[in-house]
Amino acid sequence: MKQVSAGHIENVWGLATDGHVYKYDVTTQTWNEPNPAARLNQISAMADDGAWGIGANKRVFVSIDGASWAEPNQFAGLNQISASNDTYAWGIGDNNRVFETKNRGADWSEPNLKAGLKHVSVQ
Repeated sequence: MKQVSAGHIENVWGLATDGHVYKYDVTTQTWNEPNPAARLNQISAMADDGAWGIGANKRVFVSIDGASWAEPNQFAGLNQISASNDTYAWGIGDNNRVFETKNRGADWSEPNLKAGLKHVSVQ
């Protein structure tokens, strides 16, 4: 795995070096691939179930189960994302600009134009 993100003990996600998305099954202690077609560059597990991810061309995706991924706003254009649930997330775009969404990624706002962060984390 090139990245692992845990929202809680039963919501652990991983990305392989080729972008394949895996979810850890605590009961069987195995990694499962809910959607073999899904490819991401970065992933953030939610506090409940599901995950947000960044795909090709900085596209933002969200999923509750990993089997299906929705792209709520094809123009979000983020490099990194961190989420607490399926409604609320923070992300970093070009030039280290920080954005947030409060409506499942449909709209993104830039609450502090001078933040200039390189990494965000939501708990």
